[in-house]
Amino acid sequence: MQDLSKSSIQSPRRASHKLPFSSHRLVSHIHISFFTFSICHLFIKMIQTSLSFSQVFQQFECGSVADVSEARFEHFLNKVLANFKGKLMSHTLIFVSSYFDFVRLRNYFRKEEQSFVQICEYTKDKKIARARDLFFHGKNKFLLYTERAHFFRRFRLKGIGHIIFYQLPQYPHFYSELCNYMQARLL
Repeated sequence: MQDLSKSSIQSPRRASHKLPFSSHRLVSHIHISFFTFSICHLFIKMIQTSLSFSQVFQQFECGSVADVSEARFEHFLNKVLANFKGKLMSHTLIFVSSYFDFVRLRNYFRKEEQSFVQICEYTKDKKIARARDLFFHGKNKFLLYTERAHFFRRFRLKGIGHIIFYQLPQYPHFYSELCNYMQARLL
């Protein structure tokens, strides 16, 4: 007997092939990518709607893998967020893949008394509706939004003027989905 496991996400457990064996069962895992994505997918959608917007990709230096989280946070504060202080930079969605990074950013925004709302996988429906409304009407400048919230709820976010990806999404098609939400505001 053979068990097959299919997933669009590569996990360390699958990659190492050190899986638990039971009595006489052979366990094998196959990685199948259901989503193929390149930046061209986004450009094609933009051409069809005849809209354009700039995309800026930034790279930061890091000494070791253990320091990636700290280096990303410092780069975000000093280089990225510093450019989003003006009035024209309102309606900014900050998409965060990791819940730990989300908590860190949320605590920073609270400490600095930034104008922001938040949506994560643990946010109650009433607070989500309020956050979306405040963000859409421009009463709060930033919306912190987790990847898990998008995965489970797939909100149709309105009023997005700018998007910051704190790090790349784990699911590549989320990139184009969120960019297309921004297009809906421009139309």
